[in-house]
This record gives sequence, structure tokens and C-alpha cells, in this order.
Amino acid sequence: MARAPSRSPRQPRPSKRGPRGGAFKAPPPRAARPARSPAAVRKAVTARQDSSRCTRVLTRLQKFIENEFSPAQRAEIDRHLASCPDCRREYEAMRSLIDTLDQSRIVQVPDSFRSALMAKIRNG
Repeated sequence: MARAPSRSPRQPRPSKRGPRGGAFKAPPPRAARPARSPAAVRKAVTARQDSSRCTRVLTRLQKFIENEFSPAQRAEIDRHLASCPDCRREYEAMRSLIDTLDQSRIVQVPDSFRSALMAKIRNG
């Protein structure tokens, strides 16, 4: 007959008390996930794919606006922008901002401006 391994005197006995001394309660069982139809699964997968496409397109918008892509890459982004209203809004907002910045004029300051400004900063 085999004996069960004995505990050393220093090992605590298993307790039915929780970490704060109260009675230990097992967590409630998880609710079963409702079964999803194949169409719902396809929709969820498509949404995840669209999300990654949106992320990829949004990170490339500036280069797209500045025409730094090949025709094939531009066509891919154009197709996405035509089908995704959220990305289209972001594109239009960025396009408007870049156009506004391109139209702004650069103001020339006189050479004495820097020395006068530094003098005012030093003198307080």
C-alpha cells in the first residue's frame, strides 16, 4: 500500500478561507457564449479586417495626399476611401488642413528682430 506524501511541518494546510480571512467563495461560473450564426461570424471577421485596413489607410494619408505612392497603391487607398465614410472624413479634413497650410504665406522678419527679442527677454 502506497502512502500519500506527507507535508512538512512548515507547509500550511490548505484552507477554505479567502485571502482576507473570510470563507472562500468560488467565482460564479461563466455564462456560456451564445452561438453565433456563420453570417454573424463573417460580419465580425470583416469588421476586424476593415479596422486593420482603416488603420493602414489612416497612417498613409499624408503620403497619399502628397502623391508619394505608386498608381497601384493609390488605387487601393482610393477604393478604401470610396467605401469607408470614416476614413473619407479624415482624408477630407487632412486634405483641407494641408491645403490651408500650403496657401499660407511666410512672413519675413527683419534681421534686427532676433537681437531685439533677445534683449527684451534678458531685460524682462
